Amino acid sequence: MLEKNPSLATNISLKISKGVRRDGILAAYYPNSRLISIFGNVANNPTYADVGAAVHELLHHTERYLPTDIREAISKEWEKDIKTNLAAIIKAENEIMASYTKDYKAGVYTKTNS
Repeated sequence: MLEKNPSLATNISLKISKGVRRDGILAAYYPNSRLISIFGNVANNPTYADVGAAVHELLHHTERYLPTDIREAISKEWEKDIKTNLAAIIKAENEIMASYTKDYKAGVYTKTNS
């Protein structure tokens, strides 16, 4: 993408941070500062998820170059998707967390001496 349109990378910064965020986010785009932050061990051993996350965030930056009607259509589609799927996602996450909590209380997770 950048080889064909190098101007897409104009006025954008990249920050790579070691370690993974507790919330599991692989990357983030901050439009006000035009900054893409990538979290994890991408400098030494990038995975497809790391690369995909970086491209995903770069696409957020490129949205600013799209005509207003296309940006609005993307936003409406995203909002529709959230409304359609968010309740199911939250329910599944709550079930997973309840399972972890139940296992913890039952003593499944214990300290190991390493």
